[in-house]
Amino acid sequence: MADYPFELSQKSIYGLSEKIAKNSHRLFVANPGCYATAIELGLLPLVKNNLVSGSKIIIRASSGYTGAGRKAKVPKTITSYKGGRQHQHIPEIEQELDIRQQLLFYPQVAPWPRGIEAVIRVKMSIEADILGLYEQFYTNELFVRVKPNGVKTENVVGTNFCDIFPEANGLSATIKVVIDNIGKGGAGQAVQNFNIMFGLPEKLIY
Repeated sequence: MADYPFELSQKSIYGLSEKIAKNSHRLFVANPGCYATAIELGLLPLVKNNLVSGSKIIIRASSGYTGAGRKAKVPKTITSYKGGRQHQHIPEIEQELDIRQQLLFYPQVAPWPRGIEAVIRVKMSIEADILGLYEQFYTNELFVRVKPNGVKTENVVGTNFCDIFPEANGLSATIKVVIDNIGKGGAGQAVQNFNIMFGLPEKLIY
């Protein structure tokens, strides 16, 4: 008897590596989009600790033009597109973070080939030491590095790392995230997920 979609869904898992149980064994893994990876990793510690208020979350992100696929045109300048709530990854991100109608996302294509920089501005429900919170949350995650003094795409391009710089001023938090859209945002994370699913060391990426 052939599997029906519901039965297949029970054998599937969303593949943000840092959310997958390390002893999970599913037949199918859905690899996240590159923007989704950066934004979800940037917000997960606040969401999991119930620190996100009900106000809008504003995200500005720039991606290398390879994120647009083989037919990508190299822009002469940073070019905005699908701003507000138009981008196709918004439902995916809100689903995985369990938030509703809060994201305002302003993506841009940049005139460099690889690398994503996302700047997330969010209101917290209470004041918190978010640097310490992020460091603790990701302490056992090999490919997430929490930085106290800023992040740069040049430090992650060609790797599977995600670098995060969280800072807060009262209830206002700004989270800066950088990844390689082809590495952690694509093939690198796919290999990381393969290793998790088959009980192999996550470090076996390159």
